[in-house]
Amino acid sequence: MAFADYYQRGAVAVSQVIAGYDENAMITRLGEHTLGIGFSKAAAASSEGRMLLDLLVRIAARLYPSISLQPGIGADGLARDLAELARAINPAITLDSATPTLGVRVGPGNAPAATTIFAGSDQWCGTVSAKSSLRLGPSQNPFGPGVAACLAMADVFRAAFLDQPELDVNLRLSALPFPGIEPPPITNVGLGEFALIGVGAVGNAALWALSRAHVTGRIHLVDSEEVDLGNLQRYVLANRADDASAKVDLAAREVGPRLAVNVHRQRFAEFAEMLGEYRLPTLVAVDSARDRRQVQAALPPWVANAWTQPGDLGVSDHDFGGDGACLACLYLPTGVTPSEDQLYAQALGIPEQIMQVRSLLYQQVPVPDQMLGLIAERLGVSVADAMQFSGVEIRKLYVEGVCGGALLPLGRQGKPRGDVHVPLAHQSVLAGVLLAARLVAKSAGLRWEGTLVTRVDLMRAVQAAFVTQRAGKDPRGLCICQDLDYRSVFESKYPGN
Repeated sequence: MAFADYYQRGAVAVSQVIAGYDENAMITRLGEHTLGIGFSKAAAASSEGRMLLDLLVRIAARLYPSISLQPGIGADGLARDLAELARAINPAITLDSATPTLGVRVGPGNAPAATTIFAGSDQWCGTVSAKSSLRLGPSQNPFGPGVAACLAMADVFRAAFLDQPELDVNLRLSALPFPGIEPPPITNVGLGEFALIGVGAVGNAALWALSRAHVTGRIHLVDSEEVDLGNLQRYVLANRADDASAKVDLAAREVGPRLAVNVHRQRFAEFAEMLGEYRLPTLVAVDSARDRRQVQAALPPWVANAWTQPGDLGVSDHDFGGDGACLACLYLPTGVTPSEDQLYAQALGIPEQIMQVRSLLYQQVPVPDQMLGLIAERLGVSVADAMQFSGVEIRKLYVEGVCGGALLPLGRQGKPRGDVHVPLAHQSVLAGVLLAARLVAKSAGLRWEGTLVTRVDLMRAVQAAFVTQRAGKDPRGLCICQDLDYRSVFESKYPGN
């Protein structure tokens, strides 16, 4: 049994959702478990079954060091493919026939372990149960399987890490934002030209779904960063060999033949400036409130947004010209909050250096080694530990070093801010799958009024009837969607919207 060499980032995610867990505690707990994944020949022959199993392995192999694939008679070929995928994600993973302590069963059949989560799907809906096996639908819709894989892995996580886990007994959750509406089929749905801003964990998952759906169109992938070992624990399109690859290049490789791809290794502001007038329907999968407000200020005709944060994950969609909240409404500051330079200077123990911190943020240049030495002294860590961030910008030093546990031991960081929260893989993936579903549903002709916000807490059993609510505009009247000049520009760009 061996953990992936990026397991420390997984330990950070665990520590942020379960109090008292550090790296050693996570290793001890995971060392007690082998995850069994069982499936039959019928599941392997089903499009929904294959997609569900693919995503299960993509999530599980990043955290669990020991997995036992248990194919039924005639399903050995898919088992070999899944084993190869798991090894590409974690070359050190143990894949054997050891008796599992936890299990997931895809489709009808016997439980692979005493504690087993049964997973199934039907078009847009994912289903999980801790009691009995579930069927798989005949469609080629990836959204139900994607939802089911995330729900199943959330139940497995709770069973592995909580002494009294709350498991989903009989849950059916739709990727659509409302119940009771006949779902549109996905057969050569035209998405048109659109943009995905941010190709990190949530963006990876959105592309996993879009690349498997029967949709056509042109996607603009926008992200300036590279993949590194700090984020491999939740990027479901990435393998271990993808360390140091540009995120947009990795994503373009995985998109598939139905979608034309334009790659933009740049920040959103540079991308929007390059286009001139911004008119693309937009999927937003970025980390910060500031970046989300910036996308909305460019006035796309429609925007959908996904997030993970301490407490829940979610997705929302916005029509700037409508009566519901725009994206900026959801991310307006309330009260007095420290500026970014103040926050970093305080957290790094150098409050008197705030002007230099501000300059580093503005210039986007690496932190000087002399400042790293001072930070080490102030935080009480070794200079060698601080110098691993030599050549790194200060925001990454803060996110990876302080909030991510690479510089300060887990437990000293305090509660993470929303935009530096390190999610578990199944949390990020569900957010991304739901994000892609909003675009496909709209493009397939499904219409709804106002802004619908879906929030899911995967640390307890999900109450499907209560996850989606409407959101109105900011009640203070401070948002750009309530500004006459912005509204006038939007109406002139899209007459009749």
